[in-house]
Amino acid sequence: MSINFRFFRASGRVANGGSHYVRPVVNNVLTLNDLAARVESETSFSVSDVKGLVEAFQKYIAVELSLGHSVRIDGLGTFSSALSGKVECSKEGRLRLRRPRVRTVNFRPAVALMRRFGETTFRAEAGAPLTYANPQRDELLEKLRDLGAQQTCFLASDVMRATGMSRDRTYARLRQFVDEGTLLNVGTRRRAVYRLP
Repeated sequence: MSINFRFFRASGRVANGGSHYVRPVVNNVLTLNDLAARVESETSFSVSDVKGLVEAFQKYIAVELSLGHSVRIDGLGTFSSALSGKVECSKEGRLRLRRPRVRTVNFRPAVALMRRFGETTFRAEAGAPLTYANPQRDELLEKLRDLGAQQTCFLASDVMRATGMSRDRTYARLRQFVDEGTLLNVGTRRRAVYRLP
């Protein structure tokens, strides 16, 4: 068992005071059908049994969380709800929560689950850059023309992959090109989609 990871330059604070942080490279996403097929091959449960069990777990975990309980599944972990809303303080000093809602469901893995990672090895992904590129204007325009030749429209993530620039630098340079008219944003302000004029 092995987990590949990549280094990323930190733009803010890092827990250990370093300049980089790591993230695992996700190779594949297993679905419930994939997991059910694996369980079926090793146990007497069928795929439909496993799927029915997971659906029942989902239903009853949601019910218990909505009652304000945490749910602990031995060997797997604990599920708990996190709340959000607008906290207001009255003149009398009483606190009140407006528009409360469940923000997310937290999961804290059990010790037994974490022990299963004891034999896992970790490898830096080959060619993972420690630093980001900063191409000159002409070089970046050439890369954008290449991208435009391959596909009609492209995203900032496509430009990041093609150039090796950081996310912040990519967005800043693309914004600059849009302001100059060298590049067109045919998407929205929040979800930019670029194309050459």
